[in-house]
Amino acid sequence: MKKVRNKIWLILCILFLLAGCTPPTENEVSSVDINSESVDEYLPVKKTVTISNDKPQWTFVQRLVEPFDGKDEFFVGYGSAVIEVYEGNTGGKLIDSIKIDRLFPFVWGEFYITDVNFDGYKDIVAIVDQQGTQGMHTYICFVWNETLLKFEKSSFPDWGFISIDYDRQLLLASWRNWAASHGWAIYEYIDNVLMKTYECNRTYTGTFEKGEEIIHFVEEQLIDGGMQIIFDDNIAENELNEHLWYNDLWQLSNGSWRGVQDEIE
Repeated sequence: MKKVRNKIWLILCILFLLAGCTPPTENEVSSVDINSESVDEYLPVKKTVTISNDKPQWTFVQRLVEPFDGKDEFFVGYGSAVIEVYEGNTGGKLIDSIKIDRLFPFVWGEFYITDVNFDGYKDIVAIVDQQGTQGMHTYICFVWNETLLKFEKSSFPDWGFISIDYDRQLLLASWRNWAASHGWAIYEYIDNVLMKTYECNRTYTGTFEKGEEIIHFVEEQLIDGGMQIIFDDNIAENELNEHLWYNDLWQLSNGSWRGVQDEIE
């Protein structure tokens, strides 16, 4: 019996080692050793993607350059990082190096390569902070400038959970005001400037009519350069759900409200 157990353990160990040898696929996140040193236990994170049809693959590496400054086990503090962009692999030409001055450790490695401004070139979106009981994210964005051949910091919805609707070319934001209240917003590029065009907030009132909960709903729209309230009233929950989930505007049933992700070729 002892020999049988030993053979079983040997087989399991071999399978475990083989599983760890599977090569990463394109756009897969992986920890890598690069020539540049990192600090603490946070290993560099690498992504290799094609940012446009007319360019070769580039490799993006996030590397910690200043350690997180927490003083005790309850507050880990902030550090700083760079995202280095190489032509080909990490041994290729350095295209750009982007500094992130303030980064929270719980979101280490959460950066994404995707076309934010819908110009055909993929950009960099990095989550740099996480706040509140719902872990709301703070973002920073760098878009590729084909004329200057570098990434430039750009306007971006900087808080909540951000998503990208590629079909409608919109940026989407969602958040939690408190336990009974939630909000959503839609952003779009108007003359190459990112503008918030719609916002809504839904708050449960705790009151019922005919067995259906009544919701206080506020909806705003960009009109003449400013956000103006176009609806502010109580509404039955089923009627509101129809408006939020299946209306041509909000489309919460649309899979686009799933958070920022790497854009896969």
